[in-house]
Formats: sequence, C-alpha cells, structure tokens
Amino acid sequence: MYKFIGLLIILLLANSAFAQEDVNKVLDYTLSYRGLSREDVTTPIDFFDAAEKSPTNNAKLILPIVRDMMINPLQSMTWIDSTSELLNLELNKVLLKMFTYNDFYQFPNPFAPVGYTKPADFQDLENKVLEFLVRWRGIHSHLTGIFSLEERKFLEENIFSIFEDTESEDDTNYDILKYNKQRDTSIYISRKTMDILSKLNKDWIYSYSKSEFDFCSAMYSFLKQDSKLKGEVTRIENKYVSGDFYSYYDQDGIRIAIGGPGKNIYKGRFDFIIDLGGDDVYNIDNDNPLFSKKGQGEFSCIIDLAGNDYYTTKSNFALAGALFSSSFIFDKEGDDYYNCQSVGLGAAIGGLGLLYDESGNDTYHGLTFSIGAGCFGVGLVVDRKGNDTYIANSYSQGFGMTEGVGAIIDNEGNDSYLVDSRSLDIGRYEDHYVSMCQG
Repeated sequence: MYKFIGLLIILLLANSAFAQEDVNKVLDYTLSYRGLSREDVTTPIDFFDAAEKSPTNNAKLILPIVRDMMINPLQSMTWIDSTSELLNLELNKVLLKMFTYNDFYQFPNPFAPVGYTKPADFQDLENKVLEFLVRWRGIHSHLTGIFSLEERKFLEENIFSIFEDTESEDDTNYDILKYNKQRDTSIYISRKTMDILSKLNKDWIYSYSKSEFDFCSAMYSFLKQDSKLKGEVTRIENKYVSGDFYSYYDQDGIRIAIGGPGKNIYKGRFDFIIDLGGDDVYNIDNDNPLFSKKGQGEFSCIIDLAGNDYYTTKSNFALAGALFSSSFIFDKEGDDYYNCQSVGLGAAIGGLGLLYDESGNDTYHGLTFSIGAGCFGVGLVVDRKGNDTYIANSYSQGFGMTEGVGAIIDNEGNDSYLVDSRSLDIGRYEDHYVSMCQG
C-alpha cells in the first residue's frame, strides 16, 4: 500500500515536469524508476471463482466501476478525467451519468422522455401539477411492495443503522469495551438492513426517478422562460401558508401552493411548491418519515425563482431528501440558506434526491447523510454560481454508499467545505473523529 501511495506522489511530480507530453509516456517513465511497467500495477482479485475463499467472491453489491478499479487501479486516472466533464453537462445529462455509475441505467433507455406543454396560466399550472401528483400517487408502492410486513417494520426501526448516529452522546464514544459490544450488534442489524434494501428493483428506481425529474425540470424550465403567467394573487393565512398566492390546493392528502412575488411562509408537508419570488421561509416537515399510510415513499418538489430564501426542517427525509421516492429543490437565484436533519439536501435511499441552485452565495448545513449522499439511488447537489459554504456532520458532501452515488457539482465561486464531526474513532485512534465526508 505504501509503495503505491509513493508512486502516486512521484507521478504527480513527473506530470508537472512533462505537462505537454502524453500521460502514458509520463506514467511509463515514472514506473521505470521502480523497474515496473503498467501491467505490474494491478491487483489479482477474483470476483467470480467460487472455489477460492475470498471476501470479494459473490460480492453482488459492488459497483462495476469499483470492481474494475480494484482489478486495475490505473483506470482511476481516466475515470477522474471523465468525471470532471460533469461540470460542463446539462442537468439531465448529469443525472443520467449518476445513474450510469451505479449501473441503474441500462442502454438502450427503455423509458423515452415525455414531452410536456407550457402551462397557459397559473390555473393550468396547478392542474398540470395535480394531474401529475394523482398519476404518480401510490406508484412507489410497487417499489416497496417487495418488502414483507416484517421487513417493513424492521426498516422502520433500523433504517438509520446503515450509518452511524453521530449525534450520540452516550459513553460508547469513549469506552472501548462498550463500543465493541455495540459495534457487533450494529453490524448484524446493518447487514440485515442492507439485505432487505438489496431487494429493491433498480429498473423501477431509475424509471420513477427519471419520470418525476422530467416533469419537475420541465415546469422549472417553463417558469424560468416566462414566470408572468395570467392569474390573480390572493392573501391566504392558515397554519400551512402565509402570504400572497396565485393558487393553493389542499384536498385528499395533496397540498400544492403557488406563491406570488412577495415573501411567503410555508409550514408542514407539501407535495409541490412553486414560488415566484420574495425572501421566502420554508419550514418543511415530513409527516411520515419512513413509509406513508400506503407503504410508499413521499414525493416532494420545491421550485423557487428568486429571493434570499430560508429552507429548514425538523424532520428527516425532507428538503430534497428521498426515501423510496424522489425529492427535489430547484432554486434559480438568491443568497439562500439550507438546513436539514438526516437524509436531506440532495440525499436519497432507494430513490433520487436533487438540489439544484443556479446562483447566489448559499449555505448548505446538513447533519448525517446529506448534501450529496446516495444509497441504492442518487443524491446530488448542483450549484452553478456563488461563494458557497457546505457544512455537515457525517456521511455527507459527496458520499456514495452501497449501490449509491453521491456528488456535489459546484461550477464556480470561492467555496468552503466544512465537517463538524462529533464521534471519536476510538476503534483506531484516541484523537480522531469519524466523518465519512467529502468524497
């Protein structure tokens, strides 16, 4: 291991001296100093030989890209170059690439894009959103229908076992014996949780995620091009909304709001929010943090076109945080503040969580499994402009777990990435903390 790390350091120095030469020539030149060739820098791993006893045999949940790099580590160089191209791709192509990484997307694409027409006015916009929500209401029950009642109850109690509860203040963070006992128990629980999650149908996850993204991104594009649709604003004050609104719908468990250009306040759970401007406040909650009454995930989408907005929640799986579903935030401009609990701000377990912010000096503050984190799905944050600050506790800021991809794509600005770790890594050190953040 140390030889390979040293080799990488030498390679970087050699690359700077021969910047204009072909990278393969530089690599061969560097390896020659150790009496090696590129064929020597490989790892003899067999993923398929059942007769050989190896922890990699029958490793069904290893991503293809990880498997290939474990066999041929030098492939990581070309992979880094291809990944950097994500900065220049349109959002829909970035998303497609994310699903390609974890082998959810299969060529050719059996799910052709659906065309959507521009809404004629705000009433037509509400009708389109309502029609979409009714059509997709309950569709995710197919995704979770593969779980038995016993498995569903187990997930309700142990879904967070797949990553550490870094908020824990008990003495297991400091007592190595108690730590080891808890670790052994948690390993069993987390393995069983992963075994249950591995039953999820990858084709369905991609199909549902892509279809829901297509509709939401289409509405966002229409509104960016023309937000001056016909409609009258009405002052509405209730326990869920406050301000001037073009439309408000709250029937049969579906809540939709289309806010006007002034400041609006949103409280509670919403299926769909569209806001045209103003310094808005989103106090969003998730009434059913794991399964809804029908046993499905909770879809949600927020589209905000302008203003310095404040997004916050006291719930898990809220604010672009998805579980067995999709959850989106599209914010066009403004200096925004985002604050979530666990599984939020572009995070997903068994689905798609996407936060897209086009411009502004923004602050992203997450707890655990947030700000670009994915497990059996995709968690993505895309920020195009601004001097941004990213703060998280653990399993965040570009974290990909089993069968998942997590990423932050930030195109420009003087940005800060901060980790607020709270759990001592006492299994190995006395003065280190566990974070699992930042790639």
